[in-house]
Amino acid sequence: MEIDNFLVICPSNKWGTKEKAALRDIGVLSTSGKKVSFVCTKDSFLHLKSKKYKIDIIPCRYSVISKLFDTKFYYFIKEVVRNGNYSVIHTFDFYSLYPLSYLLKQRKSVALFFSFYGQSLPYRMGLIHKLFLGRVDQVVTLGEELPRKISRSVNLPERRIVGLGGGISVEKNKMLDGKRPYNSLILGGIVPADKEKVDFLVTLFDALLPMTSMVSKILPSKDFQLYLFSERPWRQRVIFEHLKNFLWEKGVEDMVHFKEIGMSCEEEAIIQCDIWIGLETNSCIAFDLLYGLCLEVPTLASRSPSTSSIAGKASPLLKTFAGGDSRELRSKFSEILSDFSKKKSKKASSEEIYSEHNLDKYSEDLMSIYSRALERRARAMRKGT
Repeated sequence: MEIDNFLVICPSNKWGTKEKAALRDIGVLSTSGKKVSFVCTKDSFLHLKSKKYKIDIIPCRYSVISKLFDTKFYYFIKEVVRNGNYSVIHTFDFYSLYPLSYLLKQRKSVALFFSFYGQSLPYRMGLIHKLFLGRVDQVVTLGEELPRKISRSVNLPERRIVGLGGGISVEKNKMLDGKRPYNSLILGGIVPADKEKVDFLVTLFDALLPMTSMVSKILPSKDFQLYLFSERPWRQRVIFEHLKNFLWEKGVEDMVHFKEIGMSCEEEAIIQCDIWIGLETNSCIAFDLLYGLCLEVPTLASRSPSTSSIAGKASPLLKTFAGGDSRELRSKFSEILSDFSKKKSKKASSEEIYSEHNLDKYSEDLMSIYSRALERRARAMRKGT
């Protein structure tokens, strides 16, 4: 079924997996020639990044919808829906589902989608939640494990929840560009834009000095360094001064370097590193981990259902450790160093991950579920139900 008019909704001031997923989806729709309207928070990082696409951007003042039924947001989105002849409405905000479900009760031809990327959900779902969620055609998430978790949380059957790939687009030959210094071994990670306290980095910093000793022992010709990347200017971030003081207290300030990637994607940071570490802390696989794996960069990540689900396919590229356990982090880092010294091949693992998470496959799968949902709605309307 031909679909032409989409409304995508993601009000947020943050810049994490959810926001990057929304940007990816509007990119998929825009490059497919679809008409896209995009509701996002005015002057947010997401608003800024979305301007590169030829879409209708509808800025709003909401950065979070925290109530079951936000009256002001309801009147705002009511106006947006009324002024657009949308075939599909796709939201990335759980609490926007309630006003949307209410508005779409009489618009039975419109398909409603919700994308879940590690956001917190209400702990207990009452009858009112179930009534509104019944209007949702499909919940979309990343990977194989989250659909079961979401099904238990929101009381929806698993057939209404689909796990897609990451929609990653990488240039496989970029690792040959020689951007890494030959005499250094560089561990890198992106400090999430919404993190302004150092507590989530304590595990990594506790492991730095032992990691240095491991590198000296296993790869004596290499000098160990840590690159911390930011997608916002470091000097504009509250965490910057806290980090510098914390590093000085730990005695590791000389081996840590602060880098900025600005509007570039994660790929530009990863190709500068020998080993990548994921610093996102939500329950979903972060996109930088997928980029690292697809670019054949050994990757460290805290253990979660999502990272565990791909660890087998990604071995020996991906090593997972218990969050907060610096001892296990050091152990997994040592395993990666040993793989370096043995020159263990990583190509097969990388290709398997890329075949599952590449952008072409994701685009095809996404458009297919949109089409199937609209066909189901069209059949139901013909039957008069």
